[in-house]
Amino acid sequence: MKWDQQTGRNKLLKHYLKTCMNWISTLNCSKSNSPDVNVFMRKASDDHSKLVLSCLATGFYPRDIEMNIRLDGSKLEGKISSEIRPNNDETFQMRTTVEIDRNHKGSYDCFVIHSNLTEPVSVEWERHHFFYRFIVLSKAENFPDFTAEAVADDRRMKHYNTEVEDWKRVNLFEYDRIEPLPEPYEPRDWYKDQLKIVSNCTQCSDVLQRIIGCKLEKFPNGTVMNLTVFDEYGFDENYLMAFNYDTLQWIDKSPKAKEIKKDWDRHTERKQYLYKYLNDCMDWISKFNNTNKSEL
Repeated sequence: MKWDQQTGRNKLLKHYLKTCMNWISTLNCSKSNSPDVNVFMRKASDDHSKLVLSCLATGFYPRDIEMNIRLDGSKLEGKISSEIRPNNDETFQMRTTVEIDRNHKGSYDCFVIHSNLTEPVSVEWERHHFFYRFIVLSKAENFPDFTAEAVADDRRMKHYNTEVEDWKRVNLFEYDRIEPLPEPYEPRDWYKDQLKIVSNCTQCSDVLQRIIGCKLEKFPNGTVMNLTVFDEYGFDENYLMAFNYDTLQWIDKSPKAKEIKKDWDRHTERKQYLYKYLNDCMDWISKFNNTNKSEL
């Protein structure tokens, strides 16, 4: 009751508490930071066909944030989150990871929504690839018995089949000034001969497929994370054999490849040619990526 009678002190306390509310509102407004968003990639420790994609948002304030890893714009399930953690400067950070199939096609990105962003931020994991695909059929009633195509980043650049006389370029505005890497030198009859050897059946309906090319993976800052090459053969949807770029050796993946492997292992000049061709592919895809970026 005694303090209730101290009107002067009570007015001072009221003024002080009002000042405190104004001060904390000013502090809240002055301390606002947008998140710095990065995407990282590493190989899965227990499965080399898998990658671990990580999204890190850090340096943001206030605390609330929404962050997702997406594939072609759709949110991925099964992600692992570190939850929101404090930094030493009173801002916050959050990390989300998900395991993905390395060879899965599509565009992965980290999608972040925060109150200090005028619009959501999307940081993409950058990948590029180029390859030639050759397909030969032993029995082709309604289709060409030999087809081929050159593909860059899932876009066909040129194609060929036995019903046309020469390779045909595809009109793609963004690629018009970029000449594809030349196709490997093996003629179409060579592919037909290999199919006969593997099939060993004149009445069977079989398919031989070859894919040769390279792929490039980058960190968000533009530095190259991984650059790999491949020359692989399949027979009737089964893995047949592949060329090892590092050892210049053919690796057979099927009993049907034994006879072809013996023959191909003797052709040292062809192996040297493939080594140079795949090396040229790595140079080409690096230039293709830079040229494509500058023209778009």
